[in-house]
Amino acid sequence: MFVFGGDSQDKGIGDVRFVRLLLAFKEKYPDRVHWIIGNRDCNKLRLAAELADEAIEDKEVQADKEFPYWVKEKDRVTPNDFLKEVLNEEAACTAADQAAKKAKEEADKAAEEANKVKEANKAKEADTADKAAKDAKEEADKAAKAAERARDLLTKVGQTHTKANRLRWMLKHTMDADGAFERRQMELGILNKKDNDKVTDDDVVNSFVNEVNPDSKIPEDEKFMLRYLEHGELARIFGKTLFVHGA
Repeated sequence: MFVFGGDSQDKGIGDVRFVRLLLAFKEKYPDRVHWIIGNRDCNKLRLAAELADEAIEDKEVQADKEFPYWVKEKDRVTPNDFLKEVLNEEAACTAADQAAKKAKEEADKAAEEANKVKEANKAKEADTADKAAKDAKEEADKAAKAAERARDLLTKVGQTHTKANRLRWMLKHTMDADGAFERRQMELGILNKKDNDKVTDDDVVNSFVNEVNPDSKIPEDEKFMLRYLEHGELARIFGKTLFVHGA
């Protein structure tokens, strides 16, 4: 007898593959494999409705301070608030750009000083100046890469009410699954043998929506969470032992 205690999702970069493995296990041993439905499993039923076009465009939803009701009022973040966070990230990007620019200026200055010392034929001082120039260049390169990463993230997240942004908000602020969007992107890259930057935001959104979509046009392997929930149980008794999902 195998009993999985629930919460198959939001644990790493293997959500899709793990559930597919459980389903294959269940198919092979239908009477011996069971699983409990956890909160991180059943909450995915929200995805299709809340990522529908009308929900994304609904002004009341965008500013609703009463949702999610299970989060303390002072800690609630609306979709509008989430996009303001993105604006703060833009300010951080600007600061990173400025730091990179300053670091490059310092590196150029150090390199110029090193050249002057070399021209004066001061060998010992030239070695010191060369090292200073090299260190400054390394710091400038690090700052430039940090600024580029921050800028890429900002560009990807954007500043509008899109399905990708709404999904990021849902995962971070209503499902306690910050980073799940990026982890799904990584897993889709693994499954489809693509680099992460080749997996689009739409690919990630479609993956999350399709996992609970009953539409017959959706391939069965993409509806893995729907199938998981169909086979799941709220509790399982085995002998004198009761299996339930804990907090």
